[in-house]
Amino acid sequence: MNDSFYNEILQGIAHKAQQEGYGLLVGLTGENACSEQDQLRFFQEKSVDGIIISNYCIETIPYLIRLKEKKVPFVICDFETYDPDIPVIVLDEKRAMELLTDYILSLGHQKIGFYYHLNKNSLYRYNIVSDYLHQKGFPKPLLYKNREQLIESMKQADSPTAIMGYSDLFAIEIIHVLKELGISVPYDVSVTGFDDLKYAHWPEYNLTTIYQPKIKIGELSASLLIELIQGKQINMPVYIEPQLIVRKSCME
Repeated sequence: MNDSFYNEILQGIAHKAQQEGYGLLVGLTGENACSEQDQLRFFQEKSVDGIIISNYCIETIPYLIRLKEKKVPFVICDFETYDPDIPVIVLDEKRAMELLTDYILSLGHQKIGFYYHLNKNSLYRYNIVSDYLHQKGFPKPLLYKNREQLIESMKQADSPTAIMGYSDLFAIEIIHVLKELGISVPYDVSVTGFDDLKYAHWPEYNLTTIYQPKIKIGELSASLLIELIQGKQINMPVYIEPQLIVRKSCME
């Protein structure tokens, strides 16, 4: 988790937990449903006071329902929940993707690509962009699920002039692929990311992206969970306002 998005969220959780006198057990599941379910069982066996969950698989939903039935306090962190009655701390991703899309359109781009990861959150972001472009009378973005599809598309005469990465990591991979093909960013193709990880501002990337206050998200998740543990009434969901960071990976 070094230098990763979730590492910073974990820092925020740990800081708030320590501040309030709570210890912290961490389970890494690698987006694997069996690992998620094993970890939830382990936490319950250890009689933890509460659980913060992020980026779970659809197969894990029945286990979350059982947690709710057992009245185990838990919070969903940075991931849309299946149940509106479950507390969630999440960036307003709809607003974030619309900000990015509006910025790309303002530069005159009409043929847009989207490089994504095979998970629920990635497809959610893609669908936001696709619907938003449709509302504005533009074609839906071309969808790439791997390097090979991206490379093949960029060899075509009608290749996109702007490509959105599901995350900063995917945007950086886009930049490397384009460089290998002799395509300049941003002079030939504009590229955007999402998360504003620390290397997004490195000179070789200068990535236009969406800033997520990752440590703050972690701290808020821990605060919300502690309030639940203490039996307090809480307001939910908690949506965090996104911020567009414009650097030099895009141009007209």
